[in-house]
Amino acid sequence: IPGKHSQQQVLTDRLWALARQLPKPTHPWIDNIATGGGLSSEAAHQWIALQHSEKSILSLESSFISNSPTIRRLAASAMGRCFAANPGAYESLRGKLIGRLFKAAEKITDRAEQHAFAYALIEIADPVATAEGLKSDNSNVRRVAMIALDQMPNGGLKPEQVTPLLSSSDAGLSETARWIVSRHP
Repeated sequence: IPGKHSQQQVLTDRLWALARQLPKPTHPWIDNIATGGGLSSEAAHQWIALQHSEKSILSLESSFISNSPTIRRLAASAMGRCFAANPGAYESLRGKLIGRLFKAAEKITDRAEQHAFAYALIEIADPVATAEGLKSDNSNVRRVAMIALDQMPNGGLKPEQVTPLLSSSDAGLSETARWIVSRHP
């Protein structure tokens, strides 16, 4: 029915309106809502991403330990947007955040989440730290690192890092390697 909104949508709209009026780069209750789930969590992550500050980026870390793939995906996407808005900023955070992204990536459950993590790594744009993910025992971490290095400007992904994975017993890892090889004849 046009004009009717769910209670959750009304809450989300109010949260968004209120959050836009907050003077601080991040606010404790926004951080709490961000880790809660649902549409209000999505609005909180959107708001955090728009703040483009070191404090807002650090506030996303708490979402990485969530058991919810949606929360982890939202946090990774928001982090990517923060770095995309300020290329070259937050230099001191890059290595630490990549390590946190890799730890959270161990729990990836679907393509949307994988895409969000790869996007965050691409926007953080630290190929040396990202290449460390290729050494991980976790196939999810290796996949997002491989995708990010392939897509990242000056990522430096080498054929010898990809071709051994073509025959991997992990179907997802070999599929990702085939996809990358097919794009580089």
